[in-house]
Amino acid sequence: MSSFYKGNYSELNSVIDLRELKSLQDSFCQAVGVYAYCLDSVGMNITEPSGNPEDIAKFRQVVSDADIQNAFRGVSASSLEDQTLESTIVPNMKYGAVSVTYQGNAIITWIIFAALSDADEDGYDYHSVTDFTYLITEAQLNHALDLLREASCILLHTRLAASGILAETKRNRYSEEELLLSMRRKDVMTEIVSLLDSDERIEVIMQQLLQKCGTQLGLSDCMICQLKKNQPSYMDVAAEWRAEGTESSFEEQREQIRPIYLQTEQLLAVSSHAEQVEQRYLEEMEQQGVKAMVVVPIRINGAISMYAVFRMAYYLGHGQMELALPYHMDLYFESAAMILTLITVGKYLESRSKRRTSDAISKLMDLSPKTAVVLRSGVEQEIPVEQVLVGD
Repeated sequence: MSSFYKGNYSELNSVIDLRELKSLQDSFCQAVGVYAYCLDSVGMNITEPSGNPEDIAKFRQVVSDADIQNAFRGVSASSLEDQTLESTIVPNMKYGAVSVTYQGNAIITWIIFAALSDADEDGYDYHSVTDFTYLITEAQLNHALDLLREASCILLHTRLAASGILAETKRNRYSEEELLLSMRRKDVMTEIVSLLDSDERIEVIMQQLLQKCGTQLGLSDCMICQLKKNQPSYMDVAAEWRAEGTESSFEEQREQIRPIYLQTEQLLAVSSHAEQVEQRYLEEMEQQGVKAMVVVPIRINGAISMYAVFRMAYYLGHGQMELALPYHMDLYFESAAMILTLITVGKYLESRSKRRTSDAISKLMDLSPKTAVVLRSGVEQEIPVEQVLVGD
């Protein structure tokens, strides 16, 4: 296989800071557990791949340059498909392409490699390869592709607007206020990605993530609730952010009765103005003064252990419609912020759980005796436990 090559990207570099693009690429790959690099509009590399070079070399053994170019052409030349996911001869090794377009033209295309932990080996001649730095599920990979597309659209369109390209066309739909909001979305996205490398305690990181999401989206409050292991009907509020003037729905942070809306196993989006909403949700929302909310289950080791709750726009709840209108532009950012939040929390807690288990096993092994006293030929002897024989 030929090595990665670099293209002439001076024109694109005038719109996007490629060093910033590479930094975001590195943080994204580390957060979601994939390997990626970026191509320009003609398929030339503009960033080096992010991830363990040895892992990337394994993918290049089963994915040729021709495969990558076919994936690139499939998404960059199509008006109907902007991302694709392809299989290889190895069951759990996948690759894909995500194209970011403007006015019908592909500006950049991401090439992504991923190793799956839940691949089906039926129909394959080869077994899955598991010695990768990152292993993710197929569902997580699909979410990662969606997030990468939406976040890239925000970044690219913001840069085009800032450079005056959008202002020079009659198709410009941005007013000055909308442009400022778009710029702010990009800045907050960068801030959130930078938190993924923070050495702070997870409680501090969660609080900062909620604060950034809630402030940007104009929410009344957002929180992360942790279920009690031995008391499934109760929960603790692990982290919470509230807008100024908003009261908490819970009197205490610990040992709270689990609300009905935190008993779902799927993502839940509920509005009091929407049709076909279950009455049990409406009643509990009315009691807490909530007009709309999104609830996202967080799975750790396959089981739901926590919930992230994002509750309706603050200004809308206070009847200030003119102040609520700008937040309709933040729908793309909302999905990106939530996914990054949940990935960070879930991966951290899963890692901490495994680390604690490993520490417990190590401590248990340390308690085992190093020597034993045996009676041989009528004489007591102290010998290493490895030398004890059956019958001693």
